[in-house]
Amino acid sequence: MSFWSLDNLRRVTRGTWLARPRRTSPGAVVGLSTDSRAIEPGRAFLALRGEQFDGHDFLDQAAAAGARVMIVEDRDVVSGSLVEGYEGLCVLLVASTRAALGSLARAYRRELDNTTVIAVTGSNGKTTTVRMIAAALGSVMHGHASEKSFNNDIGVPLTVLGASPNDRFLVCEVGTNAPGEIEELARMIEPDIAVITNIGRAHIGAFGGRSALVREKANLLSMVRPGGTAVAPSDCRSLELHLATAPNVVRFGRGRDADLVLSRVEQDERGVRFGIVGSDVEFQLPMLGEHNALNGLAAVAVARAMGVSDQDAARGLLQTRIEPGRLERRTIAGVDVLNDAYNASPESAAAAVETFAALSSGAKRRIVAIGDMLELGADGAPAHVELGEVVLRCFGPGGLGLDMLITVGPMALFVADRVGEGLPDTRLMIHSELDRKQADLIAERLEPGDALLLKGSRRVRMEQIVAALERKARIERARHAPSEVSS
Repeated sequence: MSFWSLDNLRRVTRGTWLARPRRTSPGAVVGLSTDSRAIEPGRAFLALRGEQFDGHDFLDQAAAAGARVMIVEDRDVVSGSLVEGYEGLCVLLVASTRAALGSLARAYRRELDNTTVIAVTGSNGKTTTVRMIAAALGSVMHGHASEKSFNNDIGVPLTVLGASPNDRFLVCEVGTNAPGEIEELARMIEPDIAVITNIGRAHIGAFGGRSALVREKANLLSMVRPGGTAVAPSDCRSLELHLATAPNVVRFGRGRDADLVLSRVEQDERGVRFGIVGSDVEFQLPMLGEHNALNGLAAVAVARAMGVSDQDAARGLLQTRIEPGRLERRTIAGVDVLNDAYNASPESAAAAVETFAALSSGAKRRIVAIGDMLELGADGAPAHVELGEVVLRCFGPGGLGLDMLITVGPMALFVADRVGEGLPDTRLMIHSELDRKQADLIAERLEPGDALLLKGSRRVRMEQIVAALERKARIERARHAPSEVSS
């Protein structure tokens, strides 16, 4: 039986037909989508419900785009006109479309007999490491990897279902906001290779402490298939207990006790270069941040586990796709912007400040904009004070000097207080929140030749400052554009 046959869809989801297959119905579909705007003919449409949307509102659009199978959890929204309006349309009713999505992914993963499934988790660098692994392996084989930050109980199953049985590898990003989420996702994907990039303090407030956070990340290791491989950082002592029962452990890091040891790390305008002890290959990443060398090291560990040579892995890493908002460097309105505002944790924020300091020495003015780092619980205030210490270390006495510090949110005030004490000549701009008006005000204070760092948690939306600079640049271009003269 084909996995995508109508009978199998019903069996796996434990659904019942509201509109049964007819002679004109497709014998099988060619995949599944949860976005009516991305439907291709022959795909099934699964109507998800969320806080801000309801896929059941878009059944007509999905059918018009070519979907011939609908998977729904609400029988009342399926009208007779919908079924009669599209020849051969089938509608499958399930108890929960979200649960059905997970069930389909679990079943489909077991169809991937010839595909090595790789799962990546960690407090920081998950998406970047996924991109690196896909690039390193993609130099010699075809595979599939999660899009954007598809790392929850919707994104992970969509990643699995997007793979082809002919793919040699599948890379899934696995995230967590609450205890138990990683274990559930790991059961779904049953990885052959599990990667833990690092364990910091991201989302620690939801776990009550570091030991619980370590245990949550380590749940990924417990689901590695027999004979599989665990790739983990060598400097996380609290992880060692969990690694004791993991198969084929490969440790990466800076210390000599690692299996893959960094021999050097260098950074310039083109990106990051690093070496590995025992290898004569130089690896280069087309991205900023010396900390990314460790993510690259994890990617090489996966490549080696799959039989890819260092030379081929290095060739692939050069093609790594950079995600927006992750140490993304652009010049906007004459301002050199280092946008790392996709999200923030204490570790990633410190790395961003250090990277900015290394790259901004030639700027007319150096400006750091910090938004609240959220979901840190009791660690919130001390973590922001620590970040203030990092700013002082990078820009304080004997350093480059900091011309302006912009903070957004109540917790970021701890950064401002510490920097104000240590660098009293630094101009401070304090905002309780950030909206378009406030972002435009900040953009007006920025001048050509300035260097600007943006960092903050997702909900703070520090990228609004980028949008404000883009508006400013458009206005400047329009102001200096030659006027048309008619005769």
